[in-house]
Order: sequence, then C-alpha cells, then structure tokens
Amino acid sequence: MRVEASADEKCERCWHRRADVGSFAAHPTLCGRCVSNVDGPGELRRFA
Repeated sequence: MRVEASADEKCERCWHRRADVGSFAAHPTLCGRCVSNVDGPGELRRFA
C-alpha cells in the first residue's frame, strides 16, 4: 500500500480535497458539492 498527498485544492467549506475546487466563478474556493448546497437544490441525504 502506498499513501500520497492529494494534489487537489481543499474546499473552504467542507475541507475535502477535490479537483473541481476553483471551477465556479461565483464561489472560487468551493467544490461542486458545496456550490450545489449553497446556491442550488443541494444533495439528497439518507443519513445525517
């Protein structure tokens, strides 16, 4: 097993490192999941 640090940016809201951070002009420091939760319909969650 090998462990390496992610090269992706960290989302300012959820702290997940994702490749889509910086892809949204209105929210340049958020990932797509967080942009959807802030400005869109959000996500459907079955558990808390």
